[in-house]
Amino acid sequence: MIRRAIYKKIKGFDERFFLYFEENDFCKRVQESGWQLVMYPSAKVSHLLGSSTKQVANVSDIFMQSRFYYLRKHFGFARALGAELILRTGKYTLLLLSILLAGAFLRLDLIQQTMIFIGDQGWFYLSARDMMLGQGFPLVGIASSHTWLHQGALWTYLLGSSFAVVSFNPITGAYLSTTLDLLAILIMYKVGTVMFSRRLGIIAASLYATSPLIVLNARMPYHTSPIPLVTLLLFYVMHQWVKGKVSYFPLVIFLLGILYQLEIATGLFTVIVTTLVLVGGMRKAKWVEGLLTKKIVLLSLLGFVVAMWPMLVYDLQHGFPQTIGFVVWIVYKLLTVFGYPEINPSHPASLMEIVQFSFQQISRLVFPSNVLIACAIFFASISLFLKKAYTQHTANLLLLALIQLVLTAGFVAVATPSHAYLPMLFPGSFLIIAYFFDWLLQFRLFKASTISLLLLLIMCNSYFLIIHLYSFETVLDRFTQRMNAARQVVQESAGRPYSLIGKGAGSQFESFTMNYEYLTWYLGNPPTSNKTGTQFIISETPDAIIITK
Repeated sequence: MIRRAIYKKIKGFDERFFLYFEENDFCKRVQESGWQLVMYPSAKVSHLLGSSTKQVANVSDIFMQSRFYYLRKHFGFARALGAELILRTGKYTLLLLSILLAGAFLRLDLIQQTMIFIGDQGWFYLSARDMMLGQGFPLVGIASSHTWLHQGALWTYLLGSSFAVVSFNPITGAYLSTTLDLLAILIMYKVGTVMFSRRLGIIAASLYATSPLIVLNARMPYHTSPIPLVTLLLFYVMHQWVKGKVSYFPLVIFLLGILYQLEIATGLFTVIVTTLVLVGGMRKAKWVEGLLTKKIVLLSLLGFVVAMWPMLVYDLQHGFPQTIGFVVWIVYKLLTVFGYPEINPSHPASLMEIVQFSFQQISRLVFPSNVLIACAIFFASISLFLKKAYTQHTANLLLLALIQLVLTAGFVAVATPSHAYLPMLFPGSFLIIAYFFDWLLQFRLFKASTISLLLLLIMCNSYFLIIHLYSFETVLDRFTQRMNAARQVVQESAGRPYSLIGKGAGSQFESFTMNYEYLTWYLGNPPTSNKTGTQFIISETPDAIIITK
């Protein structure tokens, strides 16, 4: 109860508070205006607790936003920020901070000595260098296994931007890729929390942060390195879209284009989005009802053009191989799976080779110390998740199941055991594994053993990384050895023109020596482009890099 005159004088409630802290703000302004607050204990009011918020999913976010606004309004931004940092430092915040610190250590430790730097990476480094030196603006990236089809140039742009900060140092790419993957840990936590629960988000983030295969992917600055981060962002916007928030659909289209720029195999996500649109249309679901509005259509087209403009320009100049040609190729590959004869028969990997490769990668992803334990956890997680998706029919379960099934089917259909196809599978795999552990934690009988198993996986994987992946068994996986080989070439050339010739496995590809071309350029004496002068022959074996003339 309050006098009308006082209420009018302090201008009532602050309508910028949606819920919570509006009465705190109101009473504080009453006191600051010189009046007293009085409590009358004998008065009784019946209040139905939580009636205003029981239908609100993000009530905790609203509470924290109102609290921060109240503190900022009355005590200033700096004090409000300091108070929020303390108030929000709960157990999940501390756990997430610990996970990020562990993830940063595993990704950055000894990176200058052990960064992987293969010839295909050298292609992007040279392209980024030329772009930053004004020697051409690339519209596409390195050629795929089909030479008429190229990866996108997005990684070139990102790498070139980092060169502008750290003057062409080859290690710059590793700092870029590891930073993006640390962001992926944060987004993994966010996606797990939004789609399921904070506990599941923490589990997924901790397993992702310490997975040997994930860390190795992050420590290799390549066009596939940012794929997990962008895939997680796509998961988030697709989840929001399927919940009925149609305004997120243009972001879905934009992220599809970004992924395609990073790796053309991610075009499989287009199949997933198309399936959702068709199924939603047949069911008259909320997520398709507003898609044909003028605003959504225009924003979707804008998102597509912004993400794909380099390839679109390239297509205009070369007959549309990256868009129309790619779609025709996808249809053709699907037909060959169902028995249509191949125009140029290749020799795909056998089923046994695919299975062996898959088991090896599952082990490196989950628990490389024991392939049986890794596969047991992985397939138990998959089985439980598919069962829950089939029986519960919730949007989050069905969405994630659809994503993983389509991506896995695409990997099997291509019949090519390539590491380039794996990063888009990483996020969904860890969300599904985290779902399995979160499910086990619901049972009091299994709680202690489940927590122990999680901690064992995290500690053993971290130990494995420190002991094995940082002390690579092959010389080729040590950046210092490649740099030493480049120094030898520069020293022996003594400033005279020379050329580089590759010899051995993989030397039939044009990119075989491109990493050495970049390193020798960085050291001050690059090779000639017309193969004149002394010829340095580079041979790579598992045990040594041999330079001969």
